[in-house]
Amino acid sequence: MRKIKVKKKITRKEIKKPDQFITTTTKIYNYAKEHKKPILSIAVGILFAGILTYAIFFIKEKRLLTASSMLYKAELAMNSEIEGAEYSEETAKLLKDVMEHYSGSVYGKRARYMLAKYMIKHNRYEEAEELLKFFKDNTENVDVYLLSSALETLGWLLEKKGDYLSAGNIYMMITELGPNPLGVKPYEDAGRCFEKIGNFEEAIKVYNEAIAKYPRTPRTIPIVARLKKIYLNLQK
Repeated sequence: MRKIKVKKKITRKEIKKPDQFITTTTKIYNYAKEHKKPILSIAVGILFAGILTYAIFFIKEKRLLTASSMLYKAELAMNSEIEGAEYSEETAKLLKDVMEHYSGSVYGKRARYMLAKYMIKHNRYEEAEELLKFFKDNTENVDVYLLSSALETLGWLLEKKGDYLSAGNIYMMITELGPNPLGVKPYEDAGRCFEKIGNFEEAIKVYNEAIAKYPRTPRTIPIVARLKKIYLNLQK
């Protein structure tokens, strides 16, 4: 047989008991009424902080957009140069402006690298080297792909002028990046530089490190050949 539940009768005491929500709301209202000036000050402060945060964000985004636009314009100027064209101060200035005004951003660092490459294109090697030294001394907060490319180019410049020890050390800096986007190549370049100054012990160490780290990479085949040649020469 189905049981019929009898609703509990509400007592007079429960009816007279104050509503918790209404009581709390009343207390908050009374507190706000008594302390309206401090509360108003806090509200205004929060509102101002929100507006200021948004303004800073907006300005930052606008600066980055401007930097991106300037860099794109410089890149177009570089790519539009015909083969054998003379060095353009105007193109260089476009890159320098981005580099100097947005030095802390990714666009400023990329502009620096592009300017160095532009200098190399026009045989201004010393200027390019000075620009790229920045990456050697500032490895933090730089995109790893940009950093590895900049260091590789700096190593090439140092090798070109015969400073093999410095070039080898720069190439080895690339191998310490995590991850190393260039794979086995920096090891090969560094080993070659150490060989050229007769530091075969260091070259052997670098080559063995490359083989151990990239055992199944076809690029290690020339390295194995270099190792064999070094060992044969040392036995003579």
